[in-house]
Amino acid sequence: MKKFFFCPETLGLYPGAPYGDAAGKDCIELTEAEYRALAGHALALDAAGRPVLVASLPLTVEQLEAAERGWRDYELRRSEWLIARHRDEVDMVTTTTLSVEQYGELLAWRQLLRDWPASRAFPDDSGRPVPPAWLASLT
Repeated sequence: MKKFFFCPETLGLYPGAPYGDAAGKDCIELTEAEYRALAGHALALDAAGRPVLVASLPLTVEQLEAAERGWRDYELRRSEWLIARHRDEVDMVTTTTLSVEQYGELLAWRQLLRDWPASRAFPDDSGRPVPPAWLASLT
């Protein structure tokens, strides 16, 4: 039966026996199934020092927060044109595309987006501010 090894120091997989940079280092023996599941992928160490796929590592709080801030910033940019158009229409004293109620809902939602990082639910994406239902038909 062929043996398979993982070297935590090099993050490398070695069929047969450790070689090259892993020669003489402490390596972990793997089953053939483990080796085949890990081969060809970027690897990292879990808390126990075992190999895991990089994509399977949980995101850090900082990464989650950055992702949510990115989503929030995108939503603010994506809806900015509606605010600008409404203000232009008001300034030109023409009929506005948005009703007074819609404009108020849009402003309120955008404020919730700005306040989102201070929310108790942040950065859990299930707690994201919900846009007005009518917004999807305009953006």
